[in-house]
Amino acid sequence: MKTRVFCTGIACLMFFTALADNIWSVGAFEKKRGWPIVSADGSKKLYIGCADKGDYTAGDIVLNSIVSETEGVLDLRALTLNSPTGAVAVKSVAVGAEFLRKDNSITEFYADRVSSIGKYAFSGAQKLERVVISGTADSIPDGKYPTHPSIRIGVFSDCPLLKEVVLDLPLKHIGDAAFAGSTNISSDVSQIVPRSIESIGKTAFWDCINIRGELVTDAVKSVGGRAFQRAGFDSIRLGCDDSLTEFESGGSSGGISYGVFTSGPNLTNLEVRASGLVSLGSNNFADIPNLKRAVFDAPKLEVLGETRGCCSGLKNLEVIEMNTKNLRLVGESWPPFNSARSLREVIWTGPAPRLAPFKRLFNGISPVANTAERPKSCIIRVKNSDGSWEALASEFEGVEKDFAPTNCVGVMFASSRKAWLIIEK
Repeated sequence: MKTRVFCTGIACLMFFTALADNIWSVGAFEKKRGWPIVSADGSKKLYIGCADKGDYTAGDIVLNSIVSETEGVLDLRALTLNSPTGAVAVKSVAVGAEFLRKDNSITEFYADRVSSIGKYAFSGAQKLERVVISGTADSIPDGKYPTHPSIRIGVFSDCPLLKEVVLDLPLKHIGDAAFAGSTNISSDVSQIVPRSIESIGKTAFWDCINIRGELVTDAVKSVGGRAFQRAGFDSIRLGCDDSLTEFESGGSSGGISYGVFTSGPNLTNLEVRASGLVSLGSNNFADIPNLKRAVFDAPKLEVLGETRGCCSGLKNLEVIEMNTKNLRLVGESWPPFNSARSLREVIWTGPAPRLAPFKRLFNGISPVANTAERPKSCIIRVKNSDGSWEALASEFEGVEKDFAPTNCVGVMFASSRKAWLIIEK
């Protein structure tokens, strides 16, 4: 065991020594381009500026551009500048706007002590496969979010070969179109999005179909339209700040729906816990074929928009959990869960909603058989009942209490389906 530790220590020492020897030489200032710096082996050349528009010898630099002959791996970790006035240990690195935009030469990029990332810094980099960044940068700036490739642009958007992204940063904001169209990113989402994230922009992960893992936030304040559309996440658990009051509506075109969570191919679990949420707009969770569990813990929720999409869009949804006291408007033409064909259980916390939105919410659902006595029934389990569910059940026609179990409030008919209301013990 001691030998193993010693060897591991040597390996680590060699690694950090290599980084410590990452010395680049500074040339004479060039107007409009900045200071040229050249790697020790002479194979890499790029231009830097100063973060504070002063002297680079303060150790705060901006990456302006690379020289066209520079290719392959660009490693700027533990960077030291060998200047005419002596060695300068770089304290902070700002990745400049459009630094590697549409670059056709760099395959991997590494940098530490990163203080900021500029607009469109890596957008459309054709050969870029790996990005590893650490430091203090707290924002990936907004790009342009329309989904048409000719007008969409974000910091990491449309990088066709980009597979791994690791951002060891205290990010608070991920901007519009940040990763949109980079379909080959296969990193776990936890390597990119910290739990402390506060805002996620429009189309931020649009079409990132290979990204995997569980996205978890503690108190996100805003989520842009189509933020996770066609993203490959396995699970999304959004803990929301009470300032988040609305998820904007999506839409549909040519029979294809689009919205915040729409068309996630791997998504099995979706949780939205938002104490301030009032409106969850239309088409935000259409066409999620593998979704099994949906949770909406939003006591102030009033509006739950419609869902247009493929008739089998939620075909595997089994469990819905709801906590809302103020639901008043559900859908307009299509109830949000109208394509749920496997629904077996609804868990409702708190008081019963109004009759009309309740009927709309589950209208058209054909749940799976779950009891021998009632082959087309869905169990609705009620937590913390205050007697309002008994009143709701009595408003339905065709109440058949003779068929109900002992802890049942009542059997309710909604269109062609039946539902038992059961108070959980």
